[in-house]
Amino acid sequence: MKRKLSTTVLIISVIGMMIMGISLGIVNKTKVQLEDLEGNRDGMGDMSFLLQARKGSYETDEILINKDSEKIKRKAKEGYYIGNLTKENIENRDLLEYVSFENNIFESDNEIGSIYASNGFYDDKTNETVVKVTLKNKENNKITEYEMVVEEGLYKSPYDRYVAVPIKIEKDFLHVAILYSQYDDEDKPSGPTMLNLYKLNLTNETSQKILSKEYEPNDVNIKGDFENFAFSKDNKVYFLVNKSNEKDKQQSPSLLEFDIISKDIEFINLDKMDHIINKYYLEGDEVLLLPSEDSISTSINAVLVNLKDKKVEYKQNLDLDYDGSDLSIIQARRYNNKIYMVTSEYVYDNYKQKNNCYITVFDEKTSEKLYRGKLKFNTSASVNAGIVKDDEI
Repeated sequence: MKRKLSTTVLIISVIGMMIMGISLGIVNKTKVQLEDLEGNRDGMGDMSFLLQARKGSYETDEILINKDSEKIKRKAKEGYYIGNLTKENIENRDLLEYVSFENNIFESDNEIGSIYASNGFYDDKTNETVVKVTLKNKENNKITEYEMVVEEGLYKSPYDRYVAVPIKIEKDFLHVAILYSQYDDEDKPSGPTMLNLYKLNLTNETSQKILSKEYEPNDVNIKGDFENFAFSKDNKVYFLVNKSNEKDKQQSPSLLEFDIISKDIEFINLDKMDHIINKYYLEGDEVLLLPSEDSISTSINAVLVNLKDKKVEYKQNLDLDYDGSDLSIIQARRYNNKIYMVTSEYVYDNYKQKNNCYITVFDEKTSEKLYRGKLKFNTSASVNAGIVKDDEI
């Protein structure tokens, strides 16, 4: 009798635990509901939207949306929030988790890597510019780390600003450009701006300064809003700076273009760009500049720059049809005369924070919205997104 009772109690306990587990699984699942707000889904064209509600490795819900379907994958491998969410991003998460900015990443035919630069400033007597390099072999997935001091005494105070960008790797040599501006505790330029080019030898972990160019603080500087914005293409690196003009000496945003082969330096005036920029999409010889979330209201001014002709192609006002205050751009991309964008907002429902994402497609020439949809998540988890072609999924 006691054995039967014990067996019954055990069975009831096991069934109860199974029911509880299933219930929790249902509660924790991300529900997907794409609400069409404007236009039709044909406006998406051949592109797909890949979104992940980030809950941790293999606890992530992955949603794939295109003009024809919506699919969800439970317990997907989580990608990294830096850059466009693609198959390559997900496969290289172990490398990208060391990356703070998209411009820290570099790639060759056989390797993909990232850098992390630190000024190491602790007091007035001791400071070193240290560059850490993480390199992953594409064939065997082996990761190797390097660390080297590229310069001593460069930084004068903890208020100084700098941007470091890897440009080109050849065999065991990596070129890194660092733009540095001196600032005081009142956020004012207090000394020269320096552009330095280093050649890093990964075999023996040494470095060589190839070039150093100095600018007066009122001529060129890294504005605080522009810190960490830079990118590289082929043998060139581009930094977003404030540059004074020759007529009235007033400063305006410009792209500093530096060719590491010819050592030529040129400036591309951004025509009094009136937004803070820290997001971009590079395609061919053109780069699309987008404002950070701090400067988004109901619309944004997208700026397209032709790097070859060194001029602004257009400024397009893109209406996001939004009246909140916490909208942020997760991802954007230009393709086939369209601008694709994923934006996100946090809302409160019965005192619970939830995440809404908006998928918007604009006609690049007219700024007309071809499609706009709202994707509701029943979770407060942050959302990562990719705007992808079929071969990138």
